Amino acid sequence: MRSKLVKMMLLFLFLGGCAAGSKEKVLKVFFDGVPPSGGASHESLEGVKDGSSDALCQKETDAERPIAIEEKKVFVHYPYEDRDCSACHLSNSSQSLKEEVPALCFSCHDNFLEKMEKKHYPAEEGMCLECHNPHQSENEKLLTHKGRELCFSCHDQEDLFKVEPHNEIGDESCLTCHDPHGE
Repeated sequence: MRSKLVKMMLLFLFLGGCAAGSKEKVLKVFFDGVPPSGGASHESLEGVKDGSSDALCQKETDAERPIAIEEKKVFVHYPYEDRDCSACHLSNSSQSLKEEVPALCFSCHDNFLEKMEKKHYPAEEGMCLECHNPHQSENEKLLTHKGRELCFSCHDQEDLFKVEPHNEIGDESCLTCHDPHGE
């Protein structure tokens, strides 16, 4: 079985050529989540967790950097952009994570929850991936939805608008009054 898979991969590589775009197409046949070829440069070093021995955290700091993909602004998590899957996964070809979320996230990102008195339920329960895409997103902060649409993916809009002070907020952002990780 394994030799058959190797032969198929070699055939795809032969037919696909050696160009980066061709390799990307071939890899997408076999693996989910293959990042697009040709990423953004590494310029910023702000926000790196001090004293980290992790080379990835020392190399890059921003959780996201916008790059243009097919005329859209896309925010990409730096390990994904660098094709460094093993920063979060057991290996570059594994879908299994090195550790549970949110511990994995907080291995590079500051654990802001430690300082919060009241926590939003999903944040408190380590449900980071309910709101954030770990690879890339068209939304800042790698959010799965934009603005209030994210809040209303869990909270019922009709019920919420029946209760004061929500009944008078109109189109105002939820973030005007609420911290998405706390309350």
